[in-house]
Amino acid sequence: MVVKTLDELFAHAEAQPRRKMAVAAAEDAGVLHVVLEAYHNGVVQPVLIGDAKRIRTLLQEQQADIPDTWIVDAESNADAARIAVDLVKQGEADILMKGLMQTADLMRPVVNKEHGLNRGRVISLVSVMEIPGYHKLLTVTDCGITANPNLEQKKGILENAVETLKSLGIENPKVAVLSASETVNPKIPDSTDAKCLADMNRGGEITDCLVEGPISMDIALSESIAQKKHYESAVAGDADILLMPNVLAGNLAVKLLGRFVPVKTVSVVAGAAAPIVLTSRGTSHENKYRAILLAAAAVSGKER
Repeated sequence: MVVKTLDELFAHAEAQPRRKMAVAAAEDAGVLHVVLEAYHNGVVQPVLIGDAKRIRTLLQEQQADIPDTWIVDAESNADAARIAVDLVKQGEADILMKGLMQTADLMRPVVNKEHGLNRGRVISLVSVMEIPGYHKLLTVTDCGITANPNLEQKKGILENAVETLKSLGIENPKVAVLSASETVNPKIPDSTDAKCLADMNRGGEITDCLVEGPISMDIALSESIAQKKHYESAVAGDADILLMPNVLAGNLAVKLLGRFVPVKTVSVVAGAAAPIVLTSRGTSHENKYRAILLAAAAVSGKER
């Protein structure tokens, strides 16, 4: 399946049954606004966790008719995060969303080895981009969580992205493991890691995708450049996933593209027992809503 636009993914999400979403620290007007939009559009049924009095006041200001049973009082952000994670762990919520709290406060109970949502896997940020001039959606990872992944962590980040795309209906994605060079250079550890990951794929240790590496970004995204450089690969010019060597590279790539090109980007945290919507206060309303849709689509896809 070739998916060219985010709207194709979002149309699927809006057509599915509602998903229960636990919102930790929901006492924020902007968070409630986007959550209510997702609720009214039939995407989610929210559980609003936090300062219950403040949540009720904000709901009244937005003239929202939400059952009081969907509001759970929490004494602090740490308490709200714990309650939200517990709801997901108990099967009472399908999606976890960060409200008015620091990312670290939410992720702390998520990665708790005894009581959290970690499945023994790497937690990573999967960013799906719609880029003018590219013939399909492009996924970039990891752009925000694992700063300097080692080989085993890169394997986990890659598998998270593949699993996410698979849940969205994109089968056997083509993965470009990026490096500064297309040849293995012992002085460039990213190139040796890329070769190892490609070998794991050929050996059957990494499945449900086609992995190429080391490969440069220009070759991964342009068939004509690949031809000029005599680089032969099914991934060249047709990558679905760009596996970045580290968070800095991923963050710079996404922000640089967004600065000069009208790119649409939506992200979800993968690797945990449920998709996590981890937007910041500075994220636009539209992108917050898109993130909820992406998480809902991922949940629905896993059930197909």
